[in-house]
Amino acid sequence: MPWSNELRHTASNANERYEIWRRDDEYYSYENDQDGWTMVSCGTVAGNGLYNQTKIALPVPIYAQALSNFSLYVTLLSGFIVYGRGNENEIVNVENDDLMISQGAAVSYPFYALSHNR
Repeated sequence: MPWSNELRHTASNANERYEIWRRDDEYYSYENDQDGWTMVSCGTVAGNGLYNQTKIALPVPIYAQALSNFSLYVTLLSGFIVYGRGNENEIVNVENDDLMISQGAAVSYPFYALSHNR
């Protein structure tokens, strides 16, 4: 199943450099460790400013095997990404018959400071 990304918010209206990384397993204990992560996309996106969603078009699809777990790390090199606040009582953000997306952690670039439930 291909995946496309939509950033929650950027804090600027400037062109922002982004990176998207993938790990073929859960991210727990690897939030601050680049080992096991593979960069799947990078580029520049025009930020839409605070409270406006910014879309990133991926040049290649990201596929997932049935019944598998994988993690994605989406980041802006400038640090002007604004993460939504998670809910400690709701681990699953959205799901359908084919896919379940769970909340994760906010990690500043590159694999640095950590905030769970994002």
